[in-house]
Amino acid sequence: MRQIFKISLLSLLALSACTSTPSTTVSTSNEPTEQQVEAQEIVWENMNLSEQLDIQVQNVPALLYSQEGTIVGSFYDENRVSYIVRSEDLGDTWTKHALDKEITNPRVLLEAKDGTIYLGAGVTGTASPIWSSSDDGKTWKDLGQGVLPNQSAKTVWDILELPTGEILLATDSLANDPKQDNPGIYQWDGKNLSEFAQLPGLGVLSLAIDAEGTIYAATEESAEHDDPALAGQAHVFRSTDGGKTWTDTGLLDGANRVYTLLVLSDGETLMAGTGIRGELYRSTDQGDTWIRLEHTPQGVKTAQENKVEMKGAVSRIYNLLETDEGIILAGTGNSTGDVFQLDEKDQWTLTAKDHQSIVVWGLLQTPDGTLWAGTGSYGGDILKFKP
Repeated sequence: MRQIFKISLLSLLALSACTSTPSTTVSTSNEPTEQQVEAQEIVWENMNLSEQLDIQVQNVPALLYSQEGTIVGSFYDENRVSYIVRSEDLGDTWTKHALDKEITNPRVLLEAKDGTIYLGAGVTGTASPIWSSSDDGKTWKDLGQGVLPNQSAKTVWDILELPTGEILLATDSLANDPKQDNPGIYQWDGKNLSEFAQLPGLGVLSLAIDAEGTIYAATEESAEHDDPALAGQAHVFRSTDGGKTWTDTGLLDGANRVYTLLVLSDGETLMAGTGIRGELYRSTDQGDTWIRLEHTPQGVKTAQENKVEMKGAVSRIYNLLETDEGIILAGTGNSTGDVFQLDEKDQWTLTAKDHQSIVVWGLLQTPDGTLWAGTGSYGGDILKFKP
């Protein structure tokens, strides 16, 4: 039986001042707002996947809405066994489909223009981290035949379709020397996998393309870390010639990873969601300059042992979504896993939820305007808000 949470959006939170010193290419947005956005009452509906599927869902990293009208998501359970979850009736019922046993983290889903759905994952053993489905997510084919061209690339973090139809895969590898150029982006042309680009760093975590065809790729210098002194620096590279050459757009000061890149509906504005401090950056000139917005406000989580609500710092922006109404949604973690809204006045609003999870990866809006969020770590689920 589904559990319903009726909540109101919290009052707009005061924006915290940034404590780090911006780099020469980053400025901080600190403009006063003209007016507050009126709080809106919403209802989050918890899908209770664990109960519906009779399995302990641990994390829901990815969600998409297919051309067939199906919500397709990925999750893994408490034993790190991975599944695809599907709903053909906008969340009324859900079914699960087991994935290869060596897929431990099904991170990203993308549906190409031809209807093929691609899954990028973290894997162990001999399985490859890139799979495809031609039947709306019911069955999956290993495209890497065990490995990618760079055999140490064991995770696909992001997937992008080029206007010409090729599929780009963003991969990382801890075996890389972060000071050297390493294969980080691969290309699937429908028949073969091949190397697309070499960039400095451990690998590429996120990809985007703007209306002019400029490709963006975010790289990392070190593995995920909470200590700024050890975490290294994130970079965003761009290519204006289809990936033949790349330019470093400069440092996003204070960020060791860019988990998500989003080109807004205007075709020009580029947003970057980052860690260690959970900051959001914006560029309107293809990355020549970046505006660092004010910190995401504190989130809320419920302590497991005594069910007491506690505030916690947001240290990661894992995913960004622009809604049909022009609002930016941010899925965050790691002390708390909350969804925040950023309006056109650059004001953050925390949208309340069940506060049981510490990460929000999956974000989706279906054509009827319904919003969806995939949560995880303290028992994952899918949340739904129908306006």
